[in-house]
Amino acid sequence: MKKLVEKGIVAYFDILGYQNFIKSNKIKDCIEIIENILLTLPDEIKRDYLRINENSYSKWDEYLQGIRSNFTNHMNITFISDTIIFFFDFEKMEKDNIPPFLNQILFYLSVFMKLSFERGFPMRGYIDYGTFYFNNDNNKNIIAGEIIMKCHQETNNLDFSGLAISESIYKYCMEFDYFYLNTLFDKKYISKYLVNLKNKEDYKYVFNIIFGEFKNDLKQYIFDSFHKYNKEINNEVMRKINNTERIMRCFLSCNNNL
Repeated sequence: MKKLVEKGIVAYFDILGYQNFIKSNKIKDCIEIIENILLTLPDEIKRDYLRINENSYSKWDEYLQGIRSNFTNHMNITFISDTIIFFFDFEKMEKDNIPPFLNQILFYLSVFMKLSFERGFPMRGYIDYGTFYFNNDNNKNIIAGEIIMKCHQETNNLDFSGLAISESIYKYCMEFDYFYLNTLFDKKYISKYLVNLKNKEDYKYVFNIIFGEFKNDLKQYIFDSFHKYNKEINNEVMRKINNTERIMRCFLSCNNNL
């Protein structure tokens, strides 16, 4: 299928320390780890996520069908070296009479990032709403548009492992559905923080990926992810670790105040 999508979601993820991972391990081991950890993770989360929702919303068949369709028929994924791109076509959802369930999509993406982190692949990511083109006919794997360039630039500018959300997502919630605004922003799943960028600090909407109680040593938890698979810890990596700890401590503080 090839299409110009006027309304959709793009989530762009960059694996931190990927070159370090490749250089520090035999290529055969790298391929095995990538295939067994990264490539299987989206379907693993989808399967578990759908099972949780089936248990939670067993009486609401229409709602369940919508969630199932979101992730079974309307989620597309592209893997390119150290980059992973998810995209959702809201226009096709509307045509198929399927609500976009933005909150479910964002929660799914946050779980993907959290589990990637815990399995030794810390990422930085950016999610935006807008227009893009894709073509996946005959094993083609093309996705293009200004939104892709923006997501790449915004992701590359983050100097920590975290998931940033664009102003367009916030405006979408304001314009189309107060429910999303209430559940995502007012409940502090997404909050605006002063975060570390490569050359400055700035305020960004960031998704809380450690929502709930956290009993582990936070510094060690972050260090272990950046160091897993024999990855080297140099000054640049240590800076990212410290910046990640800072934003995660903001999450924990937010959790304690709920």
